[in-house]
Amino acid sequence: MTKENTISVSQTYELTNGCYNWTPLMCNIVGVIIYHISAKDENRNEVIFGAHSTDKYGHHVLDIPVKTLHGEIEGINKVSRNYEAIKKAVIELWKNPIKIKYNNGKFEMMQIITHVTNKIQGGKVRIKVDGETWEFLRRTDQYTKFNIIQWLSLKSYYSKRIVLLAKAWTKPMKYNAETLLSMFDLPKTYLVRHLASKILDTAKEELDKKGEVSFNYKPIFDPNQKNGRPKITGYLMWQIKKEEPQNAWIFSESLMIKKMNKEGVSEILDEDTITDLLHIGFRSEEIKANIFTLYHICLRYNIKNLISSFDEELENLEQTSNISFENPKGYYIKRMKNILQKEEKYQ
Repeated sequence: MTKENTISVSQTYELTNGCYNWTPLMCNIVGVIIYHISAKDENRNEVIFGAHSTDKYGHHVLDIPVKTLHGEIEGINKVSRNYEAIKKAVIELWKNPIKIKYNNGKFEMMQIITHVTNKIQGGKVRIKVDGETWEFLRRTDQYTKFNIIQWLSLKSYYSKRIVLLAKAWTKPMKYNAETLLSMFDLPKTYLVRHLASKILDTAKEELDKKGEVSFNYKPIFDPNQKNGRPKITGYLMWQIKKEEPQNAWIFSESLMIKKMNKEGVSEILDEDTITDLLHIGFRSEEIKANIFTLYHICLRYNIKNLISSFDEELENLEQTSNISFENPKGYYIKRMKNILQKEEKYQ
């Protein structure tokens, strides 16, 4: 994992071991909040994770790019504006608060998000977190440290949960069936043997390919059972460390720029411009295919501000025409060409 793809965050151990059953999108929303709790203002990556501020009521206000919440970070070619899915995910977070159970029988329950709106520009949503919840999630006396970029790229909820548990294992861990059912907020009637086929195998398959670490497991059987099908009472689980994820999506800016330098792109566009275009989401082949349009536009305009204005145009078009633009970069290039044609006409 290269430095460009590593952004480490720390999540309180109580949340890692909390009782909840979320979708991957619900996890991503909370994961981005955890990023903002962990990040120092001077190091905050606003391109990927958006801005952080506080309001007069003490809420923490986060303006987060929609594509990040959907796990579409740099290098992913489709820019998402799926607000409806985010609205549904937040409603489910309200219905399914985090439940923290302690060994002494005490518990805590909390709603993470107090307010959400898409009434802001630039393909973002605004999420508010109250001060007390923010401080709870900042607890770092015991915490799990993980790479948020890689974690957001995981597609399975179970992968996202188990990799955080595995990061904390220093030796094989025994989990009885009751603990696992409680951790994943599953009913007590859930068949314990299905934990392997429907949850553990699903997570292991993805983490073997894309996880920061992976894991292995074996069932624990009831030693007192003499006859019939062996009864599984839990699972022994242990961490598998990996120096480099296998077949993982890795987006390395430096490697991409070096590749384009060899192909002559840097003779036309400087590295700062190439970096800006990669951050916006252009792939190397898209930059090469439209290199002269991009060159003349970047000579005349600030590309980030121009794309932001195009995003506002797209949002207005989607709201007025009920049309979803699956390829916004195609729209960007078309608008750029229109601008250049008009300038040439009136020169």
